[in-house]
Amino acid sequence: MANLYEYIGYQMMIIMKEKNLTKKQVLERGGFSQPAVISRIKQGKHSFKIDTILKLCKGLDCKSNELLPF
Repeated sequence: MANLYEYIGYQMMIIMKEKNLTKKQVLERGGFSQPAVISRIKQGKHSFKIDTILKLCKGLDCKSNELLPF
């Protein structure tokens, strides 16, 4: 079983593919200041706070239950 960060990264990739979103679009919509954060999240190598999850949901235009396993 993947850890939580890997799970979120995988879900993010699925949502991006389903919605045809680019990394740049997610960054801009979510208000991220560092482009590398999206790559680290995709790889499951980024630990983050709840505000990062909220930004990610905003950037992906999704609800948190689409990104999180609970």
